[in-house]
Amino acid sequence: MLDRIEDSHKALIVDFSAVPFLDSTGANMMKGG
Repeated sequence: MLDRIEDSHKALIVDFSAVPFLDSTGANMMKGG
């Protein structure tokens, strides 16, 4: 899905309201590191 987003977009909103927790690996992936 991310490949379909054009480079001109500056932000991506992700709804985590149904996610009970996020481990360190997931947090690092969201951070981009």
